[in-house]
Amino acid sequence: MVEKHTRFQKLTQRQKAIYDYIVEHAKDIGYPPTIRQIGDRFGISSPNGVKDHLLALQRKGVIRLHPKTSRGIELLKRPQRGIPLVGRVAAGLPILAEENIEDHITMENFFPSDGRIFALQVKGDSMIGDGIFDGDIVIVRPQKTANSGDIVVALIEDEATVKHFYKQNRGVRLESSNEKYAPIISNSVELAGKVIGVIRRMR
Repeated sequence: MVEKHTRFQKLTQRQKAIYDYIVEHAKDIGYPPTIRQIGDRFGISSPNGVKDHLLALQRKGVIRLHPKTSRGIELLKRPQRGIPLVGRVAAGLPILAEENIEDHITMENFFPSDGRIFALQVKGDSMIGDGIFDGDIVIVRPQKTANSGDIVVALIEDEATVKHFYKQNRGVRLESSNEKYAPIISNSVELAGKVIGVIRRMR
């Protein structure tokens, strides 16, 4: 049974619905919705009306707003104990006795940040040349600029793609590391962030 987060008890039904939508959007797409998307979802015609709800959620401690950032909604994560880092291994299974646990591993051990990094699941084989395979999880640091050659998450008409980023005189070129795929050249690319890590579950 999942323990109900105590902060939810402070939210109105409407606020809870908006918060749940933000969480699901971030989980499914990899980044939070825009103010317009929230308004469309809940029938709120005024952007200021949406902002009022977001400010209420911020006051109640479940999100943090970054007004000067596109999609500037940060979900405030719950404290996580993490995975036990066991100091020694028996002949068979790891020893999980409490006295043998040296530390706990969380994402912050490998990707220190201000809490704004996010993850996306990769679909497709366009980046296999960089060891990024279908089903992998990429860890992304939000940023709006990148150096040529960086692996980035780019938004093209609200569709996210992982590619190498190259600046051009007009627009940018997004390249796969699988020769089956042609480069994408566009002047309407928005960067969601730079890929800083990959997680893979062994099968």
